[in-house]
Amino acid sequence: MDKLVYHYCDNCKMANILSGKTLRMSDITKSNDYEEVKMFFQVYWMQ
Repeated sequence: MDKLVYHYCDNCKMANILSGKTLRMSDITKSNDYEEVKMFFQVYWMQ
């Protein structure tokens, strides 16, 4: 089953993502957003 990941950003950042044709991801465990980390582990490991 495929999983979707959504990332919300402003129009300028989206234009940079699309024009550069790259999407960089960081280590989720380094995030300072507790709810984001919690959601990530619930979706990908605790099904």
